[in-house]
Amino acid sequence: MFQYEEFFIRLTPEFLICQNENNIAESCEGFLIEILDAENSSYPLEIISVAKGYELSENSEKEAEEFAEEYLEEMAEVYRKLLEDE
Repeated sequence: MFQYEEFFIRLTPEFLICQNENNIAESCEGFLIEILDAENSSYPLEIISVAKGYELSENSEKEAEEFAEEYLEEMAEVYRKLLEDE
């Protein structure tokens, strides 16, 4: 788990079920990404999955971290608003 701005990001390596271009389910290597509030990290704000050959070009923690940071940059304002409304 690492901190990015006021959020924590937890990466968990996983085998995921993905749909290929022919809409056939296949097993893929990837990560679950949990985005948590740094002040209350017991409950994820969002959980997303990323897989090699889909969101990631390779199945590496470094690439998953970069994807998570870019995703968080786009979604940070939504999460801040959500936390303000609690």
